[in-house]
Amino acid sequence: PFELKDESDFDRIMSPDGMISICGFGSLLSEKSARSTFPDLINFRAAKLSGFRRVFAHVAPVFFERGIAKPETKEISSLSVEPWEPGTLVITTFEIRRSEV
Repeated sequence: PFELKDESDFDRIMSPDGMISICGFGSLLSEKSARSTFPDLINFRAAKLSGFRRVFAHVAPVFFERGIAKPETKEISSLSVEPWEPGTLVITTFEIRRSEV
């Protein structure tokens, strides 16, 4: 395993036909939402990810920037995933062109 630190690192995970697989665990579970970010995605489908769990643990500044944060009810956290051996979650996966990164 390796961390994607620079845009050029995506070349290491690109398929021979120039595509990169993306996994969604939050808003990207919705094909409509995924297409708002990646309009030309292909092969949108559901999958299962073992050994992880969803966690609402991080304040998301974008929620304030977009006016969707609700500080009065503390609805300000964004979703992430973390390793958790007994965990299993539903994700989506799809492919995008390298140029969409």
